[in-house]
This record gives sequence, structure tokens and C-alpha cells, in this order.
Amino acid sequence: MLGARVFWKVSDPESGLHSASAALGSGVGEDDIVPFTAAPNFHTTIFSMLNLTHGETYFFSLFTVSNAGLASMVTANITVDVTPPECNMTRFNRFENRPTLDVVWSCSGA
Repeated sequence: MLGARVFWKVSDPESGLHSASAALGSGVGEDDIVPFTAAPNFHTTIFSMLNLTHGETYFFSLFTVSNAGLASMVTANITVDVTPPECNMTRFNRFENRPTLDVVWSCSGA
């Protein structure tokens, strides 16, 4: 299972933002993997526990509505690459009460 943290910067200096929602799909503007979900902080979305495939391209979509009622949607592609760097793994931690792993890499000249 994979996760993704997506950051963006969006603003409407004239009327301000009323709402934002984010989705992840297999095509431009689609939400077949993660449906559009409210993003109340207007700058970050975390998608977790995703069954994504190495080498596949997915599409992050952000839909916003201004306080003036104007709507906008942008889409960016994300390609999954789970290939580890060509370095030495220095530490691998699995914590008992967390569903995540911490992996630390050490690379010379990187």
C-alpha cells in the first residue's frame, strides 16, 4: 500500500476561496481511485492506503470554488516510482503501533 501527500498553492485575491476538494484518478479529471473529498486547509491533501502500481501514471485533480461562485479545476499527473535509490539502507524501522515503515538511505554525492 502506498500513500501520497500533495501540496498546492491556490488563491483568489478578489473574493477568497469558498471550498476546495481533491481527487485521484486513472485519467484526467477522474476520481475513480479516491473520490473528490473536501480539502479544508486549501493547500494539502494526504491520500493513504492506496493500491497503486509501480510505473503507472495517476492524475491528481483539484476543484476549487471562490466566494464569488467561480469554479476551477486543475489536474496534474503523478507517476509511481518505488525503485529505491542506488544507495545503502542504513536503518529500517517498523513500529508496533504504526502501520508505516521508516526507511533511511545514505548516499554519497547525492
